[in-house]
Amino acid sequence: MESGSVKLSAACLIQCAGFHRGHRKGAAGISTRHTLIMVNCGGASAREIVDFAAEVRQHVYECFGVFLAPEVRLIGFDGPILGEVPG
Repeated sequence: MESGSVKLSAACLIQCAGFHRGHRKGAAGISTRHTLIMVNCGGASAREIVDFAAEVRQHVYECFGVFLAPEVRLIGFDGPILGEVPG
């Protein structure tokens, strides 16, 4: 790309970082159908889902130095929730 940025498969990075389809942490998890979809497996709070997503993103950053930009806009949370751009 002209800007120097590169497009990578976020799903592939997540899987290579050890978070496969169906991975769970308590009631928060990753869809069994697609790695990019976070799911509530039953009874998870919004905070638990957000924290799990941030953990996945942080681990991808630690493994590969790649910051995954979230596509969602969360309402009702104060401050940075899904992590900030490192640096």
